[in-house]
Amino acid sequence: MIDAHSGKGEDQGDNADPSRAIRGASGAAGSADYTLRYANGAFGTERRISGKGRFVSLEPTTIAYNLLTGTYTAIGSTKNAAADAIYQQIVTTGALDGVPRSAGDIAKAAGLAGTDGKVDRTKKRQVAIALANREAVLRSEELLNGKKSYLYRVAEDRP
Repeated sequence: MIDAHSGKGEDQGDNADPSRAIRGASGAAGSADYTLRYANGAFGTERRISGKGRFVSLEPTTIAYNLLTGTYTAIGSTKNAAADAIYQQIVTTGALDGVPRSAGDIAKAAGLAGTDGKVDRTKKRQVAIALANREAVLRSEELLNGKKSYLYRVAEDRP
């Protein structure tokens, strides 16, 4: 989907009309300001749209197509969708409860460990991001083996 590929002589003002800046065949090959990609596979109903250009700046956002109504619904930004999915997995598996645990321990309990049973730094960071700024999650700071560590637990009876 091409919004505008502009030449050097078009109106540079804030209220410029991008449709007047499109240049012939070279414009199509030169730049695509919006992109639409698969989010959950070629046969899935989710797509990721993003845009970056002179007239547009759109953070990657996941949209879902409803087969029954024929409409698209914005699910959220790619970062939020990933964090929400991991948080749902943590809640569903019961990996987060009233006992303070590290992000690595929570990841392991949620089934995010590798085939060797170890949790890498990326998964620990993803769990920390998924738990950040959630009202139902309390974070405390402790020194473990001389290093500053964060421990997470449920604020109340439910996450």
